[in-house]
Amino acid sequence: MKNISPIEEREEDYNYKKDDLTSPSQVLRKLIENSINAQSSNIEIRIELNGLNIIEVKDNGIAMSPQEMMISVEKRNKIKNPSKKIFSSHGKSLNSISKISKLEIISKEKSKTRGAVLNISNDKIHPIKECYADIGTKIQVRDLFYNNANIRDIVKKSKSDDLIKIINTYALAFPEISFIAKSNNKIILDAPKEDKFSKNIFISRIKNVLGNKIIKSIINFRNETNELNINFFYTNESNSFKRKNYQFIFINSRPVYEENIIKIINDLYRQTFSEADYPAFILFIESKEELLNISRISDDKIIIENKNIVKILKSLFLNAFAEEIYKDKSRNRENINLLDNPVRFHNKYEISQSNKGLIIKDKDKNKKIEITLEST
Repeated sequence: MKNISPIEEREEDYNYKKDDLTSPSQVLRKLIENSINAQSSNIEIRIELNGLNIIEVKDNGIAMSPQEMMISVEKRNKIKNPSKKIFSSHGKSLNSISKISKLEIISKEKSKTRGAVLNISNDKIHPIKECYADIGTKIQVRDLFYNNANIRDIVKKSKSDDLIKIINTYALAFPEISFIAKSNNKIILDAPKEDKFSKNIFISRIKNVLGNKIIKSIINFRNETNELNINFFYTNESNSFKRKNYQFIFINSRPVYEENIIKIINDLYRQTFSEADYPAFILFIESKEELLNISRISDDKIIIENKNIVKILKSLFLNAFAEEIYKDKSRNRENINLLDNPVRFHNKYEISQSNKGLIIKDKDKNKKIEITLEST
């Protein structure tokens, strides 16, 4: 499939929650998306006290002029995003953030010798001033939820896992961008820009973000249908987890949470490998949005309403796991003839060999799926 457009976010979609921001992770998500939209190749993140003291995101992307900075903090700004649109328009969420924090925006355009700084505190916009600055934009959010003691108390008692997950999520989705992140002056992520000529740019980025332990057990399955493409990375049975902390889904580069797809993958993984725990997986889906028929629940939570697409995805995941089992059986039982001796696994499915590859049979429903295996 070619010329696939990213998920567009319409004005009515953006306002589905009436701009309410109730956690530091939501604020961080918005700031990172602004930097990605600005065509940045380097993003630096700084966090203090779970984001309550400081959330700072600095990029080297397309900057805002002083006029655009002022417009960006208005409730209904009209800033046009100069890059190919993946997320909401650049600066769209800054008005909402300014209502719950002390906000500072520093931005310098490439053609200018000096930058500009805009400060908002106690819901008051201070005059824009000139300043020295690097090319790009730095947004600093201080004293988050200073005017909401209940949320501050909840955040103080919580762990910073959500913030780390947000940072890792965008770093995985955009290997062409360098990500550096610090929490309380400690580096929590240092993922340099991946070499576009590397054998597998995503494998390299997964290693830099999630570490050697996961990458050693990672399996990559790719497939393409008329409706969609998938690039699926998952850990085998030698590396599973008690929690779902290492599970990521991206649709046209946009991070999403689709509960039904996650359940399908986890169920098939457990059945296939007789595992009680969960795999780590990173799933990239490319498709035309109108085919998926997406309903948006929140910033990242969606539902794919097209049941046929869900069935196709389920079939592809089954193929991914079955293909690995077939390889494993071949390694351990080199002399077996699958033409005469089908192999059964988890009591329901049966693998047999065909002239083109292998056939998976659902014995309960008496249905077959044929997988074509190309020699390398």
